[in-house]
Amino acid sequence: MAFRTTPIVLIVEDEPFITIFYEEIVIDAGLSVGESFASCKSAGEWLSVHNPDLAIIEISLQGGNSAELAKKLCGRKIPFLDISGYSAKSDGIDEIFKSAPWVVKPVTPASLHAALRAIAASELNN
Repeated sequence: MAFRTTPIVLIVEDEPFITIFYEEIVIDAGLSVGESFASCKSAGEWLSVHNPDLAIIEISLQGGNSAELAKKLCGRKIPFLDISGYSAKSDGIDEIFKSAPWVVKPVTPASLHAALRAIAASELNN
């Protein structure tokens, strides 16, 4: 999928202050925030009518695991990056998450910028 001139990012994170932090980093990186959601259900409903260029998803939300959302993103060929307090090699991590860049909390602006750049570079080379 080709990115727009200013790629649109979907953010799925259930902590409001962290969401604001991610939104600021996305904007500082020259991208646009399409929408931010605290639940996979709300994000999934939004995805039924919108087409972001990429997504940032917390793998473990208060409402449950975001594996189904990640599968929906993969099915639509929308790249995403995983954010978690766990390592990608932790027990119980769904295989769908292992196909995407992984950022371990606490997230720094530099680590999120690097992950966003990696996705953008990957998409430009496809």
